Amino acid sequence: MEPKDIITISISIVSIFIALGSVIVARITLRRQRQMQAWVSNHDLLTRARSMLIDDHSLIEIYGIKVDDVLRDGISTNELIFIDTSLDASSAHFRISGEKECILTDYRKNFLKNSKVRTVWKKYLRNKTYSPSPWTIAVDNYIAAYEAALGRGVQKTVPQDSFDVIATTAPERAEIK
Repeated sequence: MEPKDIITISISIVSIFIALGSVIVARITLRRQRQMQAWVSNHDLLTRARSMLIDDHSLIEIYGIKVDDVLRDGISTNELIFIDTSLDASSAHFRISGEKECILTDYRKNFLKNSKVRTVWKKYLRNKTYSPSPWTIAVDNYIAAYEAALGRGVQKTVPQDSFDVIATTAPERAEIK
């Protein structure tokens, strides 16, 4: 065999591997794109359902949330719906980003410092409307760290950089820095 034949065969073999790699990458990308499209479609439908909830607050009871209990906690149904929608937007942002770690933004941290937001999350939304994810772990950990800091007599306003929460797709790796 001549050197040019060896080179031709080598180039052909490399081309086959490149083509196979391209097929694998294309399949993975297509699967991920379908998953995201399904999630976005689901989210659009949830948004429509939430608009119905705004029109008829009694629909919140379908989630197992009693309107009277919410009102007893000093939270209006409009506040509950607003908090849920805002948290859902944050969850959607994380999910669509495709990041494996969830680091809460300063905006989200400020939002979670509100006692009504924390009450709604822990008492009404966490286990009824959100599935476990790195995002829910980050929210849970931030609230726990914030409330622990309040319990230690730290000022009502805990500095932003006093603790950060990182959650990954592996719940056992969630940590507070």
